[in-house]
Amino acid sequence: MGQQDPREHDRSSGELDGSQRLAEPHEGDERAGRRLEHRGDPGAGRRYVPQGRDDEALLLTERWTPERLTAPEDADAQVGWRRVRAKLLARRGDVEAAERLAREATSRAARTDFLDLRAHAVADLAEVLRLAGRSEESAAAVQEAIRLYEQKGNIAAAAALETTTSMPTP
Repeated sequence: MGQQDPREHDRSSGELDGSQRLAEPHEGDERAGRRLEHRGDPGAGRRYVPQGRDDEALLLTERWTPERLTAPEDADAQVGWRRVRAKLLARRGDVEAAERLAREATSRAARTDFLDLRAHAVADLAEVLRLAGRSEESAAAVQEAIRLYEQKGNIAAAAALETTTSMPTP
């Protein structure tokens, strides 16, 4: 673990971005949450996942739900929270809840014209399906995510997804 999500290439510098500095869990959950609430970023936990900080990310998703932090029509925030929580639950073995959230994320994203958001959600659904041992469904979702990235012109994310999905199932 410890690597940045290659699909989030605009945040791959390795430096903490402003929202991470503001939401560091070691500062105290309540304080971190208030800062997240101020920022309106219920998906902030997604920056902890590639760092292997699943417990901290899960804590953020439990305490700071999108309903508390943002408007229902904020597709990016609503989808982002579901993406993060779905991956975390799948890693912990709760694949049923993980798949439900991942499918909610893809459904919400599909109602937008944001191709990257749609591709991210489908790619995360693929990861959840892979962790659930459903490799054929996962592969189909990967291909859909790659198609969306390519449609957007995000060739780097498409290539990164192809590379990361060639890794074996845990």
